[in-house]
Amino acid sequence: MSKQKQTQIKLNEEWAISSDEMNIILRRCRRSKTTGEFTDNYSNVGYYSNVESLLNRLNNEVVLSHIQGLDSLDELVRVTESYLSKLHDNVRDVVKELRSKH
Repeated sequence: MSKQKQTQIKLNEEWAISSDEMNIILRRCRRSKTTGEFTDNYSNVGYYSNVESLLNRLNNEVVLSHIQGLDSLDELVRVTESYLSKLHDNVRDVVKELRSKH
């Protein structure tokens, strides 16, 4: 069986989404062990049947990655909402585009 290159849409430098016939796939870019910079290698973080589930997971990841640098709950909410609002508007269109290619 040949491995087909997976089409994906980058959400930002760290996250991307792709899909197969049954799932929306959340992918995270790996960092170089030597430089700490993002590489072109992605690993699948989770498989989701709908956009809302994917966004919930992404929300949790954002909270976990930012919580140490924040001083208040209000600041955490603001950062999370800002991040997700940038993503939410386009995610459904991206998923439709990816699914239409299959």
